Amino acid sequence: MPRTADSLPDWLSGLDEAELVELLEERPDVVHHPAPRDVLELAERLDHPMSLSAAVTRLPRPAVELLQVLLALGGSATLDRAAQLLRPVGWAGEPTSDDEASAYLESREGVQATLPLLTAAGLAWPGREDRIRTPPSLRLALRPALGLGAPLEVLLQAVSVSRLQQAQTLLGLPRGGTKDVVVDSVANHLSDPGTVRALVASAPPTVAEHLRALAQPEDDDELPLAGGVGGYRQRLEAIRWAGERGLVVGDGWNAHSASMPSQVALALLDDPTVPFHVQAPQPVTTEVDEQRLRSESSVAATEFLSHAIGVLDTTARRPVALLKSGGVGARELSRVAKVVGSDPTTTRLALELAGRLGLLEAAGRGVGVSAAFREWRAAEPAARLSSLVLAWLRTPFTPTVTHDAEGKAVAALGNPPDPAAVDARWSMLGELANLPGRQATTVASVAALVAWARPFATDSQQSGAPHLRLVWREAELLGLLALGALSPLGRALLDDDAGAVRQEAAGLLPASTDAATFGTDLTAMVFGSPSAHVTELLDLAADRESSSGGAMTWRFSPASVRRALDEGTGADALLERLGRLSTGELPQPLGYLITDVARRHGRLRVSDAVSLIRCPDEALLAEVAVDRKLRRLHPRLLAPTVLACAVPADEALTALRAAGYFPMPESPAPEEDPSGAHTTAEPGRHSAPDPADGDGSFDVLELLARTVGGRAPAEAPVPLTAGALARQVLRGSSGGETETERELQSLSKRLSGAEVRQLAFALDHGRPIRIVYRSGTGGVSDRIISRMQLLGGRIWAWCHLRSGQREFHVDRILSVTAVDAAEDLW
Repeated sequence: MPRTADSLPDWLSGLDEAELVELLEERPDVVHHPAPRDVLELAERLDHPMSLSAAVTRLPRPAVELLQVLLALGGSATLDRAAQLLRPVGWAGEPTSDDEASAYLESREGVQATLPLLTAAGLAWPGREDRIRTPPSLRLALRPALGLGAPLEVLLQAVSVSRLQQAQTLLGLPRGGTKDVVVDSVANHLSDPGTVRALVASAPPTVAEHLRALAQPEDDDELPLAGGVGGYRQRLEAIRWAGERGLVVGDGWNAHSASMPSQVALALLDDPTVPFHVQAPQPVTTEVDEQRLRSESSVAATEFLSHAIGVLDTTARRPVALLKSGGVGARELSRVAKVVGSDPTTTRLALELAGRLGLLEAAGRGVGVSAAFREWRAAEPAARLSSLVLAWLRTPFTPTVTHDAEGKAVAALGNPPDPAAVDARWSMLGELANLPGRQATTVASVAALVAWARPFATDSQQSGAPHLRLVWREAELLGLLALGALSPLGRALLDDDAGAVRQEAAGLLPASTDAATFGTDLTAMVFGSPSAHVTELLDLAADRESSSGGAMTWRFSPASVRRALDEGTGADALLERLGRLSTGELPQPLGYLITDVARRHGRLRVSDAVSLIRCPDEALLAEVAVDRKLRRLHPRLLAPTVLACAVPADEALTALRAAGYFPMPESPAPEEDPSGAHTTAEPGRHSAPDPADGDGSFDVLELLARTVGGRAPAEAPVPLTAGALARQVLRGSSGGETETERELQSLSKRLSGAEVRQLAFALDHGRPIRIVYRSGTGGVSDRIISRMQLLGGRIWAWCHLRSGQREFHVDRILSVTAVDAAEDLW
């Protein structure tokens, strides 16, 4: 891309189709409908702060440092000037050369090697006079080096023409011209460090002292005023003197309002150099045996899949309780983990990934399994594992994070989105994949590599260096990482090939089995991967005890057998079903246990209406009436076979079980078969409410869709590709304005033409959109909205930030950007 130009549209116009496709592939966030009408509109998208921020996030550390230096130099500097400010250092921060000439040559080589990365992404391009140009809005997405402020070209725009012409006179420049000409004249003059230093040296000593202090980054907000009122007056005098010459810009009557342009501050700094980390850190590596790596990965993947199935099967029988504030709390996670024989971290990860796959849904005041769970549960183990790891790769937060940056607890299923977490995950896997041969490393080495390759991937609330350890642990649990090296499953996942991931998963997991070995110690052991039928039955009648070494163990107890009988399974049926699983005869102790519990099961009957306990065994009921453990029930015999309690039926049921009895709740109209077995509904299934029933809520969006102001969504066009967009932009043929565009243009003066087109397209085609919105009270928030209807000057939409319907005044929308097709709205 050799052509030079001073503006982004001019530079884009000089690219051929192949070069433009290459650029668009580096900036995928701009490749979406509606297609830009021409190069000018494409330049608007590429210069949008949100798009620039996304592009910067994908840059390695030296590219970010070079961009920050270019911004400090005003967004337009020569390669030599940029190289002078950058000081090559090693990863630990020590200079790589003590000789100034050698350091400059190394810095220049580093700049030349880094510039193609910026040019490929449209973040810098060659300008005239050997200058490197950057997009105008880049300073809104990235801070300049050394914490400096805005450049001369920006700050001088706020100065009146008369004051700029006065500055021209004081600086010895030709006076006159339009404002843009005058701004360029003064900015070009003061961009020379020697000119600025000579000008300050000619100032009164107190003025020069205050200006040098104002140039320091730490004093940018408020300069200490030595000498009280006298110090304030001296600074005010310095600002007035410098303001007359364009060295500072601000209110001449307020000593705290002055802003010093970045080029001026650079000239006055004592050591204006920026560390330049050209060389990537070298990780500590060791050899790893491939067979052992595969074995460890297989064990981890098998155990996680077993635990995940256990968590979901448990959730199917009893919904997971939610906190009042939303999400699943630590106490409930611990409860589920104890039932499954797992730990809270694995349980949290399983719930989060299940939620991503749509296997969970609201069930009363908790979360139960959805209709999709049955299909997922019946699939082959490889299909289940591959779906979980693919969901993990795309999860827009760190699933196992438990506390935010302020130390506040984060509930499971309540994580806020953090797109940088996805970048950190990809970066970690990528760095592991780049290790030569079968090399293993440490999480500390990978964290250093990621911090160099993607510095912003480790600079967010959820994906900083401590959270990379969480990502590392998640990858180990899923079998993607073992012994400090990427497993074959992890490499397949990094290629984002679902077929390859499933094939690798099939090779890692043992074949599912329908057989179990029952012991005389009331245990059942399954070697390999138990089928859905096996885990469903054993989880119903026994408690998980352990999962290790490719085998899973359940233990039977009176309470677990009672649980199976509670859910409608008769003793004979249970023994028959377990017998079909057994590799031999069922042990006698297990048969005795089930028979004994069945003999006592249901003899005590608890009624919901008046909390009555009914039992045909008069002696047993008399025993309950005098049991000291049940005093708080205040039991009273109404008849030899009926006992009344002073507590609700559910409390009586819990107390009786805690005292060692085996009661069961009695339905209002109990049905009994001739054998005496009590029938109940199908156990553990929580169906979603019928949408046709409704919940009585008022949906204003549905109302608007039926009104004259409502618009029916148009048919969605075929998704754009980088090649199609490049051809369309170069042809400049993408249709005229729509009715919605014209209406939005009349309602908003804040949005650019490209933003109006994107908002209109989202309205017309029923697409979600991201907006930056200023509320009536002045607060600014970043939101994703969908299901939009434009009515007058307002947009009625579903707000994903507030999880509710909201109205948005069009004239308060500050910015619009498209929502990536892969972006999650969960």
